[in-house]
Amino acid sequence: MFFSFDGLDGVGKTTQMNLFLAWLGELGHEVVSCYDPGSTPLGEAVRAILLGHQVPIARTSEMLLFMAARHLASRMTLPDLPGWKSLSVRAVTVGALLGAWSHVLLDSIMHADIRPLAPFSDGNSFLHFVSVDMLHGTCLVLGVLGMLVVLLRFIRRGNT
Repeated sequence: MFFSFDGLDGVGKTTQMNLFLAWLGELGHEVVSCYDPGSTPLGEAVRAILLGHQVPIARTSEMLLFMAARHLASRMTLPDLPGWKSLSVRAVTVGALLGAWSHVLLDSIMHADIRPLAPFSDGNSFLHFVSVDMLHGTCLVLGVLGMLVVLLRFIRRGNT
Protein backbone atom coordinates (compact mmCIF):
# COMPACT_ATOMS: atom_id res chain seq x y z
CA MET A 1 0.00 0.00 0.00
CA PHE A 2 1.05 3.55 -0.58
CA PHE A 3 0.13 6.14 2.05
CA SER A 4 0.71 9.86 1.74
CA PHE A 5 0.66 12.39 4.58
CA ASP A 6 -0.06 15.87 3.29
CA GLY A 7 -0.65 19.18 4.99
CA LEU A 8 0.69 22.60 5.80
CA ASP A 9 4.04 23.13 7.51
CA GLY A 10 3.96 22.44 11.23
CA VAL A 11 0.66 20.53 11.42
CA GLY A 12 2.25 17.26 12.56
CA LYS A 13 2.70 15.24 9.36
CA THR A 14 6.05 13.81 10.49
CA THR A 15 4.73 12.99 13.96
CA GLN A 16 1.66 11.21 12.59
CA MET A 17 3.69 9.40 9.93
CA ASN A 18 6.19 8.13 12.51
CA LEU A 19 3.38 6.90 14.78
CA PHE A 20 1.72 5.17 11.81
CA LEU A 21 4.99 3.56 10.67
CA ALA A 22 5.70 2.30 14.19
CA TRP A 23 2.20 0.80 14.39
CA LEU A 24 2.59 -0.94 11.01
CA GLY A 25 5.99 -2.26 12.10
CA GLU A 26 4.50 -3.62 15.34
CA LEU A 27 1.93 -5.47 13.24
CA GLY A 28 4.82 -7.12 11.37
CA HIS A 29 4.52 -5.25 8.08
CA GLU A 30 7.54 -4.31 6.00
CA VAL A 31 7.63 -0.51 5.88
CA VAL A 32 9.41 1.83 3.48
CA SER A 33 9.35 5.50 4.44
CA CYS A 34 10.17 8.38 2.16
CA TYR A 35 9.36 12.06 1.98
CA ASP A 36 9.14 14.59 -0.78
CA PRO A 37 11.35 16.23 -1.60
CA GLY A 38 14.02 14.06 -0.04
CA SER A 39 14.93 10.42 0.45
CA THR A 40 17.63 10.53 -2.25
CA PRO A 41 20.77 12.70 -2.55
CA LEU A 42 19.07 14.81 -5.25
CA GLY A 43 15.88 15.07 -3.19
CA GLU A 44 17.82 16.14 -0.09
CA ALA A 45 19.61 18.88 -2.05
CA VAL A 46 16.29 20.17 -3.43
CA ARG A 47 14.76 19.98 0.07
CA ALA A 48 17.60 22.11 1.47
CA ILE A 49 16.98 24.74 -1.21
CA LEU A 50 13.19 24.79 -0.76
CA LEU A 51 13.07 24.68 3.04
CA GLY A 52 16.18 26.76 3.70
CA HIS A 53 14.42 29.99 2.75
CA GLN A 54 17.85 31.44 1.94
CA VAL A 55 16.91 32.52 -1.58
CA PRO A 56 13.50 33.72 -2.82
CA ILE A 57 12.14 31.23 -5.35
CA ALA A 58 9.47 31.90 -7.98
CA ARG A 59 6.49 29.52 -7.99
CA THR A 60 7.45 28.07 -11.37
CA SER A 61 11.00 27.41 -10.19
CA GLU A 62 9.69 25.77 -7.01
CA MET A 63 7.43 23.50 -9.05
CA LEU A 64 10.32 22.53 -11.34
CA LEU A 65 12.50 21.74 -8.33
CA PHE A 66 9.80 19.48 -6.92
CA MET A 67 9.53 17.71 -10.26
CA ALA A 68 13.30 17.22 -10.33
CA ALA A 69 13.08 15.64 -6.89
CA ARG A 70 10.60 13.08 -8.29
CA HIS A 71 13.76 11.19 -9.13
CA LEU A 72 12.87 9.35 -5.92
CA ALA A 73 10.11 7.45 -7.70
CA SER A 74 12.51 5.79 -10.12
CA ARG A 75 14.86 4.66 -7.32
CA MET A 76 12.51 3.16 -4.75
CA THR A 77 10.56 -0.10 -4.82
CA LEU A 78 7.65 -0.26 -2.46
CA PRO A 79 6.76 -3.47 -0.62
CA ASP A 80 4.00 -5.40 -2.35
CA LEU A 81 1.94 -6.04 0.79
CA PRO A 82 -1.50 -6.57 -0.75
CA GLY A 83 -0.17 -8.02 -4.01
CA TRP A 84 -0.37 -4.82 -6.01
CA LYS A 85 2.22 -4.08 -8.64
CA SER A 86 5.12 -1.75 -7.93
CA LEU A 87 4.31 1.82 -8.84
CA SER A 88 5.77 3.05 -12.09
CA VAL A 89 7.47 6.42 -12.43
CA ARG A 90 4.62 7.53 -14.68
CA ALA A 91 1.94 6.53 -12.16
CA VAL A 92 3.71 8.30 -9.31
CA THR A 93 4.30 11.42 -11.43
CA VAL A 94 0.68 11.59 -12.61
CA GLY A 95 -0.52 10.96 -9.05
CA ALA A 96 1.77 13.67 -7.70
CA LEU A 97 0.60 16.20 -10.29
CA LEU A 98 -3.07 15.40 -9.70
CA GLY A 99 -2.56 15.43 -5.94
CA ALA A 100 -0.72 18.74 -6.00
CA TRP A 101 -3.31 20.44 -8.20
CA SER A 102 -6.24 19.01 -6.27
CA HIS A 103 -4.60 20.24 -3.05
CA VAL A 104 -4.33 23.75 -4.52
CA LEU A 105 -7.91 23.55 -5.79
CA LEU A 106 -9.33 22.42 -2.44
CA ASP A 107 -7.30 25.00 -0.52
CA SER A 108 -8.44 27.73 -2.91
CA ILE A 109 -12.07 27.03 -2.00
CA MET A 110 -11.25 27.93 1.63
CA HIS A 111 -8.45 30.52 1.43
CA ALA A 112 -8.62 33.92 -0.27
CA ASP A 113 -4.82 34.20 -0.61
CA ILE A 114 -4.52 31.15 -2.93
CA ARG A 115 -4.22 31.91 -6.65
CA PRO A 116 -5.03 28.55 -8.29
CA LEU A 117 -4.77 29.78 -11.88
CA ALA A 118 -1.57 31.84 -11.52
CA PRO A 119 0.14 33.10 -13.64
CA PHE A 120 -2.91 33.27 -15.92
CA SER A 121 -5.14 34.94 -13.35
CA ASP A 122 -4.47 36.85 -10.12
CA GLY A 123 -7.94 36.09 -8.79
CA ASN A 124 -9.41 33.14 -6.95
CA SER A 125 -12.63 32.16 -8.70
CA PHE A 126 -12.94 29.01 -6.56
CA LEU A 127 -13.22 30.86 -3.23
CA HIS A 128 -16.41 29.75 -1.43
CA PHE A 129 -17.47 27.65 -4.46
CA VAL A 130 -18.97 25.26 -1.89
CA SER A 131 -19.25 25.60 1.86
CA VAL A 132 -16.32 24.46 3.98
CA ASP A 133 -18.63 21.98 5.76
CA MET A 134 -19.67 20.45 2.44
CA LEU A 135 -16.02 20.31 1.33
CA HIS A 136 -14.95 18.57 4.56
CA GLY A 137 -17.88 16.16 4.39
CA THR A 138 -17.15 15.26 0.79
CA CYS A 139 -13.47 14.65 1.57
CA LEU A 140 -14.45 12.47 4.53
CA VAL A 141 -16.89 10.39 2.46
CA LEU A 142 -14.35 9.95 -0.35
CA GLY A 143 -11.66 8.97 2.15
CA VAL A 144 -13.92 6.31 3.69
CA LEU A 145 -14.84 5.01 0.22
CA GLY A 146 -11.14 4.82 -0.65
CA MET A 147 -10.42 2.82 2.50
CA LEU A 148 -13.31 0.46 1.67
CA VAL A 149 -11.88 -0.13 -1.80
CA VAL A 150 -8.48 -0.97 -0.28
CA LEU A 151 -10.13 -3.30 2.26
CA LEU A 152 -12.20 -5.06 -0.42
CA ARG A 153 -9.13 -5.54 -2.62
CA PHE A 154 -7.23 -6.95 0.34
CA ILE A 155 -10.09 -9.35 1.26
CA ARG A 156 -10.51 -10.38 -2.36
CA ARG A 157 -6.82 -11.21 -2.63
CA GLY A 158 -7.08 -13.38 0.49
CA ASN A 159 -9.94 -15.40 -1.05
CA THR A 160 -8.14 -16.27 -4.29
